[in-house]
Amino acid sequence: MKHLLNRLKKYWIPQISEKITSVLEGVVSSEGTAHRRRFPDIPLPGKTGTAQKLEEDGSYSHSKFISSFIGFLPSKKSAGAHCCHHR
Repeated sequence: MKHLLNRLKKYWIPQISEKITSVLEGVVSSEGTAHRRRFPDIPLPGKTGTAQKLEEDGSYSHSKFISSFIGFLPSKKSAGAHCCHHR
């Protein structure tokens, strides 16, 4: 794992990382798609996802979904991840 991280570091561009983090912080803003995952005064960058459930006949449902959210914190020098889903 350490070898992989060392290889990735040479491609890491801090300015791009900061921009992506900023965009992902917007997901939990009051206008974002995960506004209910917001913690007051704690930036939580994250990404939401939605998947259609399967019906008994194997087709995709148009009314049943699985929603998910994954985020990391703290947003600067992250040390952990938060993941949840709702069926």
